[in-house]
Amino acid sequence: MAIVISAAWAVWPKSEGASERNGTVTDLAGRSVAVKLPVEKVVLGDTDSINAFAAVAGEDFLDYIVGGLGDFQGNYPDLYQAYLEAYPEMASVPSVGGLYEPNTEKIISLQPDVFILPLWTVSQQTTPDIDKLEEAGIPTVFIDFTIDPYGGNQIKSLSLLGKLLGMEERADEVIEFYDGEIKKVIDVVAALDEEKPKVYLEIGMYGASDWGASGVSMGASSIDYAGGDNIAKGALSEQGMLSKEYVLRTNPPDVIVICLSPFFGASADGDKFGFGTSTTKAQLAAMAQGYLDRDGWSGLDAVKEGRVHFYYSGLTFSIDNFAILQFMATWLYPDTFADLDPMANLEEFYELYMPIDLDGTWYYDISETD
Repeated sequence: MAIVISAAWAVWPKSEGASERNGTVTDLAGRSVAVKLPVEKVVLGDTDSINAFAAVAGEDFLDYIVGGLGDFQGNYPDLYQAYLEAYPEMASVPSVGGLYEPNTEKIISLQPDVFILPLWTVSQQTTPDIDKLEEAGIPTVFIDFTIDPYGGNQIKSLSLLGKLLGMEERADEVIEFYDGEIKKVIDVVAALDEEKPKVYLEIGMYGASDWGASGVSMGASSIDYAGGDNIAKGALSEQGMLSKEYVLRTNPPDVIVICLSPFFGASADGDKFGFGTSTTKAQLAAMAQGYLDRDGWSGLDAVKEGRVHFYYSGLTFSIDNFAILQFMATWLYPDTFADLDPMANLEEFYELYMPIDLDGTWYYDISETD
């Protein structure tokens, strides 16, 4: 599970007629936005889109970014370090504040051709004064890799990035790969005619010592798209805690999935997954045993049958989230998806499109315990 891949790059020409011109794009909020195309200077406020942006822009992606990434190091410390090792100059990218407190004046001072924000900031009401930016000649566009990770917004966002950068041909290549990987699950699940396995998803922010949150949307949507029955539905409206009684007796799961991230750090008993990790199988087995030793878990069929799985949550809202969907499918329907190899597909994506190495530990199944 510790993988190192050297990125293979081809020369991708910009689109025909890529000389500076005025243009209009439609963003993920459905807004028609006037933008000088292709853009040359970008403030990237959406940390979750860094991999998508790099995949579309190519190995010189950082040449476009004049500011932003304020939440990058805090939210994805391992991924930030992976980029920093390959691109030390990333440390000098000016911050414009976090997504909950973007600094409008700082954005204006950088004079970007476009300011890119995630769509969820609209519903969270954390967007800066867009009108003020517009008056300063800075358009804002919204993209989405978070709200519905597999519902089509990923592809629309990739296409939008391609148009902004004048890299439509490369964006189409990334889209073709991504869409093909998603369909390896969605098309098969659509044809299934069997009872859906019940799934309990837990965000392991506290480690095994205390139960974490569960949910029914956003990151949990991989359960739905992979053909599972999320036991949190009917008990939660968005994200929250499921009681032990509910999980152990009222609606016991067939499959248990725990997602972990370096973002949780010490509170989750240390970093087990993510870029740069080299966690041994013995360490992973010891970590997993803490969950299996929880009061009442030994009686669950998911534990008895070895259907408890752990994965790196940092992929969830990124363009490489097809791997999470594929992992989920193999865990829910191991016979149906016996030939599906999520790690091999993730490796191929990084080899073809990413400017950093896929080096780390990404998942663990208790069935691997010796």
